Amino acid sequence: TSLLNRDSQDEVIRRAVFRGLAEQHDPAAAEPLLAWADRGKPSLCRRSAVQSLARYVEKQEPEEELLKRIVARLAPFLSGESDRFLGGVISALGQIGKPASEALPRLRELAASHGSDHVRRAAEKAVAQIEPKREESKDDKDDKAQDKGKKKAKRKAEEPPPPAENAPPPSKRDRKKADRKAAQG
Repeated sequence: TSLLNRDSQDEVIRRAVFRGLAEQHDPAAAEPLLAWADRGKPSLCRRSAVQSLARYVEKQEPEEELLKRIVARLAPFLSGESDRFLGGVISALGQIGKPASEALPRLRELAASHGSDHVRRAAEKAVAQIEPKREESKDDKDDKAQDKGKKKAKRKAEEPPPPAENAPPPSKRDRKKADRKAAQG
């Protein structure tokens, strides 16, 4: 961690330290990562620190108390950040899983209305990682089957009746009308 005080081009040294900290099995390794994710630090360092935090959480599976502290530090970054940094924060929260549930309202909001497709998809994925999956009940399955049957009946009702066997061929005007209708959808 002493190398975190050393400047380098494109923050190569600090970013390497962050990657190394992500591999440590020591809970104290998360502290410098959290410190370097704060506002006011160079943007390359912040992004790298958040990415390393996500990796740390994935590899080390820290205790819930540490996870909650990480979430408390990252949650404020879900507003007022660049899309690139925001994507990293969202990904880290998704990696944390259920302990990041306090961030769910903001993540759902981002998934529904953020201007960037990248951020929306990342938020959707994080929500899916954080929310516990519930098993589909028999009632849910029955409702889906009933909806499917209603849709099928509606499609069948919208189909034109088959032509009668002795019916005259359609007129030129009727064929053109049918062609236009088919072209529209």
